[in-house]
Amino acid sequence: DGASTLAYAPVAVTGFAIAFVIDDPVTGKQATSLNLSPRLIAKLMTGSYAGSPDVGRARSDLADNPLSLQLDPEFQQLNPELSTAAAGSTWWSFKASLATLLSVSVKSDMMEALTSYLAADAEAMAFIAGEPDPWGMTVNEAYKDIELPRRSWPLEDDWKLAASAGSCEAEQPIAWFTKLMAPVSDVHKVAEDLLMAKPESTLNREFIQGSKVCKTVRSAQSIGNRTMLGLVTLSDAARYGLPTASLRTAVTEDGATFVAPTTSSLQAAVAAMTSSAAGEPYLPDAAALHESTTAYPGTMVLHAAFPLTGLSATTAEDAASFVTIATTEGQVEGQGMGELPKGYAPLAATGATAGLFAAAQEVATAVARQSGSMAAPASTSTGTAAGTTAGTTAAAPSGGSAVGSQVLAAPQATAVPGLAAPTAAATAAATTTPTPDAAVSGPLRAALPAGLAAAALAGVAVPFVRRTPRERP
Repeated sequence: DGASTLAYAPVAVTGFAIAFVIDDPVTGKQATSLNLSPRLIAKLMTGSYAGSPDVGRARSDLADNPLSLQLDPEFQQLNPELSTAAAGSTWWSFKASLATLLSVSVKSDMMEALTSYLAADAEAMAFIAGEPDPWGMTVNEAYKDIELPRRSWPLEDDWKLAASAGSCEAEQPIAWFTKLMAPVSDVHKVAEDLLMAKPESTLNREFIQGSKVCKTVRSAQSIGNRTMLGLVTLSDAARYGLPTASLRTAVTEDGATFVAPTTSSLQAAVAAMTSSAAGEPYLPDAAALHESTTAYPGTMVLHAAFPLTGLSATTAEDAASFVTIATTEGQVEGQGMGELPKGYAPLAATGATAGLFAAAQEVATAVARQSGSMAAPASTSTGTAAGTTAGTTAAAPSGGSAVGSQVLAAPQATAVPGLAAPTAAATAAATTTPTPDAAVSGPLRAALPAGLAAAALAGVAVPFVRRTPRERP
């Protein structure tokens, strides 16, 4: 179709997170730690918590399920510190805002990464296939056998709760789970809603005075009674000071490991990143991340995309310099312009991220050359760092200082006893075929950190928010 061949330069390591704003039911203070398993996330995303006693009574597939997350025995087992409220406490009442995960309605690499994490877990996939969990909870029939991974999350359940005559719901009915899940179109809005503890759900509706037109009444939750979870970027979580959940990885007969997003756990996950060829994006291996006790499973590599032909000599040189600066000076952590903000793990010429660093320099060389290929001409020497292959240690290119290797802190991994290892039958249930929209490899096209944005060249750097990435030829 005449489109230029693109090369993808790794420029930062970051990822997705499940952020939460939950107040401790005993102290009233904000909780700072949370453990989530893939199956718990699957329950939230599939509308398997009814979110209302009326819905639970009306739906046979949900009748025996907990009404919301904190009432689920699995959640209580993984988070005992949040399950000590006295009998009669309002904590044990259903909470609609803990019946779902606030997320986005548009296609995104982040959703593909999250659903890849679910698809790699035997227990989560067995639950989605219709197998009850150990306490008898079953999946919402509308989402049974949904194919994973996928780049966007659908609103599959169009069931409506019966409403009294003359009510707003009777005049303008909306599917219950559409109102409960209420996804948004901008991932940054999820973080903002969590910061304000203001759910997007449209369960409370009333007539505009003097009319038959319904309006939604949304209000922020009061401090001491906040209960929300949402899918966010690690950078937004850091920007707004939102606590993030530790996600379950390795499971053995003796227990399970939950890993929090830290610089060291993100760098540990880089070892499970693969690239199909030079200049192609690095994608996470969800199965490998699932088996690690130190790697954060929500890790993603951010790339800048550049054409390998069609640029003028000046623009090509500027583009190559951009990659060099982004992967050297731009990897210095800090809050200033051009520095790497919180929520990102820096690249370095040595250590865990050396392969990504070397791959970026190789892309810079190819972009400057504009030969239409990552391969160097036969007469061109490739003895410099920019010509090294991914997985090797590269020296800093001229014009930029090398970022020193990072001192890695111990990853935050927590062992939780009492969870049985997946059975062979459950493992078989985890094998799925991606949907047509999931079949797109979905390179993790994203943006450089905000501090590097001013250096981006129009038409050269990949867009900062790419909600519907163009599929490469």
